[in-house]
Amino acid sequence: MSKYFIEFKNKAGLGQYSTFCVYQQMNDAEYIDSVAWLVTSVPGGSASTVSWKIGKYMVALAEYRLKGHIGIYHTKQSATAEIGSAWQIIDYDGKDSETQTLVPLSSGGRVEPDTIKITNNSTSSANCGVGMWGGTTAFERNVQRNSTSVFKIKPQYWVGVFDIEIQRGQVIEDNALTSKPISFPSDKNLAIVTAIAENGKVVLTVEFGERTSDSYFRSLRDFCAKLYEIIFIVPISFIKNCFMFVFEAIGSSKKKN
Repeated sequence: MSKYFIEFKNKAGLGQYSTFCVYQQMNDAEYIDSVAWLVTSVPGGSASTVSWKIGKYMVALAEYRLKGHIGIYHTKQSATAEIGSAWQIIDYDGKDSETQTLVPLSSGGRVEPDTIKITNNSTSSANCGVGMWGGTTAFERNVQRNSTSVFKIKPQYWVGVFDIEIQRGQVIEDNALTSKPISFPSDKNLAIVTAIAENGKVVLTVEFGERTSDSYFRSLRDFCAKLYEIIFIVPISFIKNCFMFVFEAIGSSKKKN
């Protein structure tokens, strides 16, 4: 099972944090929503890495909600799925959409090797989607009864950088500061994506390399850095703030006298 990595570097000078997101575009169908899949917040001048493996796919049912004008899919059921499989949505107790469930469709007809099909055989409309490696990547909204959603699992990977908070399952629209497609060379599994400021705009640069796995020493280094921060940096900062508060209080009292 192939493993891929994207290392994000924040050199754009966008305040303290920027949100980096990996998402997919399954096909050209306008009714398929691409959603945030892998998300990480990166402080200015820092880096963060996300990773995934190819070969583990899923199907999902979700609720679609609006937060302001932002659409978000909240997964309520998911199941591991093979590419080239057919699924159906049924009413678990034969009543309504609150009890919809996903089950394999044994008589789903011919399914293309790069396709997952989901047929709505329940009594209500449904929001169904697909994903990989523990997260959803694409949904079709309001799939009507006796209708079938067809997802072509030949995704194109995209990365985007945002100056707002992005959460997994959020519909990706034209709200990124900048975005860029990522296509890994056949002999590379690492993409180093750097956000930089150029002529007043944020630009993404990409370099490719190779990484065998998350090394033990890298994980140990990150753990030690976090432990150091908890033991030393946080208490020192707290004590400093306390002293500053006391000095300001004394200064304020002297001014009044």
